[in-house]
Amino acid sequence: MTTSWAPGMSGPQWSGPAPHVPPSGDQPFFKTLFSLGFTSFIATKVLGFVYLLAMIIIILGWIVTFMALYNLDGVAGTLALLLGAVVVVLLLTIVRTSLELTAAIIEIARNTREIAAKS
Repeated sequence: MTTSWAPGMSGPQWSGPAPHVPPSGDQPFFKTLFSLGFTSFIATKVLGFVYLLAMIIIILGWIVTFMALYNLDGVAGTLALLLGAVVVVLLLTIVRTSLELTAAIIEIARNTREIAAKS
């Protein structure tokens, strides 16, 4: 692969054969799951399920904590109910932000692969 660049150009211009970039289209779930080439991403297919699972676990944890503390002491249970709502919102925000970051990184990888295929 060679490069050619001249003053006034925006940057190096690559010439030569384009690299082989496999398509990043949607493939079946199990084909993607067992693919050893890592040419497509499975994370985007399961992010919604992971978020739903996290919501269920966090909310069930809040309910169990509230019930356990309410059985010990009514005031502690009331505090768990009120403060637990804040904790639930914070935890859901952290989980959601982490999953969005994962999705953004995958989208960057897809866009980079597409740009590399075009040049």
